[in-house]
Amino acid sequence: SLADALIVRIDHVYPFGRATQTPAARSVTAVTKQQASITVATSREVPLLRKPVFLDPSRTVAALEIGSATHRALQFVDFAALDSRASIEAQLDELLKDHYLTPAERAAIDPAMLEWFGTTSICRTLARKDVKVYRELPLYFTQRSDEAVEASDQVLVRGRMDVLAVATDLSPGGAFLIDFKTDRVDAARLPSRVEMYR
Repeated sequence: SLADALIVRIDHVYPFGRATQTPAARSVTAVTKQQASITVATSREVPLLRKPVFLDPSRTVAALEIGSATHRALQFVDFAALDSRASIEAQLDELLKDHYLTPAERAAIDPAMLEWFGTTSICRTLARKDVKVYRELPLYFTQRSDEAVEASDQVLVRGRMDVLAVATDLSPGGAFLIDFKTDRVDAARLPSRVEMYR
């Protein structure tokens, strides 16, 4: 009867319901920290839009934002010119002037950290004229999902390589990859933190 057919349709359970709750893409960071999804709160009321928080010069900058600002600075600085505090300050001021950094981000970046990086063998390698340096390269690959319904289900993982350095004498394979981290970690916790990012 028509009523029975209607009940069958209403009671129907979509057989691939789990697949509708599995994200099709994830960031490398989310995969690293095993975050399955991001929940976005929604509201029926449309609030009056305020000035974005990042434009408020009086606010304090969160640790995550300091890391992002430092990454942005490292995307544009001249690795050969991280040898003095004056050069670093000038480069950061230029990034501020060109609107790559907000005033709060500029103030939050630790020039001493960049100065320390300038003394490392890695930075000296990046400064070499024969080394081709690629920054902020997009990275995409697929990975089997823990929430997969079908054996062939894959999730697109996307991220960015902070630095890829290429030269014939670099090993292994003539290249190395750098993933900058700005976490504050004491010596006791350093091995476990390194393992987390490996």
